[in-house]
Amino acid sequence: MEVDDLRTVVTCLRELGLSYEEFCGILKNAVDDIRPVKRLVGNPYAESFDSWLIRAGIVLVVFPDPTISDLIGSIMIAAGLIGRRMKQPTMADILVEFRDMTKSLKNMREELNYCPL
Repeated sequence: MEVDDLRTVVTCLRELGLSYEEFCGILKNAVDDIRPVKRLVGNPYAESFDSWLIRAGIVLVVFPDPTISDLIGSIMIAAGLIGRRMKQPTMADILVEFRDMTKSLKNMREELNYCPL
């Protein structure tokens, strides 16, 4: 390779590095913009953070040992339920609740239509 060829390669590599840097900056901005939307939308199939408290509490209540595990289990279940109640609702939660309400209204309508006079 000659010196001119090497200069051309170096110039191309610098331009490539700049384009990668620009791409990474754009990608970072996109991720920063999407992160709040992800929290708002939520995931209806995701395990909630507090579910391990509820599971561990149930295990302590169901399989008690001679100590005070049933009391600790009850406290863990209560803490898990409180944590679940304090979670901000997401769009997925609203969708699930809407489906439950429509099912409930449908069942009520069917009961009213079935009711003999």
